[in-house]
Amino acid sequence: MKIAAISDIHGNIEALNAVIDDINRENIEKIFVLGDLSVGGPDPDAVIDRLQELSADMDITFILGNTDEMILKANENEGSNYYPGDPTMKEAVKYCQRVLQDNHLRFLASLPEKRTLKFGNLDLLLVHGSPRSIGENIYPDLDESKVQEMIQGQEEDIIFCGHTHLPVVYRIGLQTVINTGSVGRPFTDNPDSCYAVLDYPDIGSKSFDVIHKFVKYDNQATAVKLRNIGLEGGDKLAEIIINPMKRLALFK
Repeated sequence: MKIAAISDIHGNIEALNAVIDDINRENIEKIFVLGDLSVGGPDPDAVIDRLQELSADMDITFILGNTDEMILKANENEGSNYYPGDPTMKEAVKYCQRVLQDNHLRFLASLPEKRTLKFGNLDLLLVHGSPRSIGENIYPDLDESKVQEMIQGQEEDIIFCGHTHLPVVYRIGLQTVINTGSVGRPFTDNPDSCYAVLDYPDIGSKSFDVIHKFVKYDNQATAVKLRNIGLEGGDKLAEIIINPMKRLALFK
């Protein structure tokens, strides 16, 4: 049995479709979607439509991401703190609020912040940021003691997370923490989509392997759309799709 864990699609339908095609080639039967579905890309509605369409035929488990929460809760008339501080990302949230229809918003509102699952002989926890917070960062360069602090009190064998857009696997005692990386807005020096695969051949055991897969997609097409949708800061978001490492200079 193989499970795909994907996160941080961020309105990038080209990337999502490429990853789904790869998942199908891998004969993966189960998908975890760890949030941040829409904000920051040109096709927030198409991404949700595609995922809902897939869930009719595939075993998919969803949770909420921090930018999904922003879409639902940010309200400028009330001086909401849910809008991000960066002006470009604030405009990206507003764009989603304009484009998404009531059925999309109801879907996002139905998603929990975390889920615990039993799969074979493994106990799993799905979160977006960390078990402590939807917006906490499990980065690749953390001291293991910091990761241990973040997962303190959790007893699950595997904790899946996203949020940072940076893939990593930590093995802390008998627990494994897997950050999936990002489908739609990778932050590595590789602009390809990234997701994690859990290979679990004997569901009566606790033995498994984890790999991160990088999948090429038409990021030029996504970038062109971002530049043309009339979003303030869309050129910055487009540049990061092509050259992820430029985010450090473009978003200070």
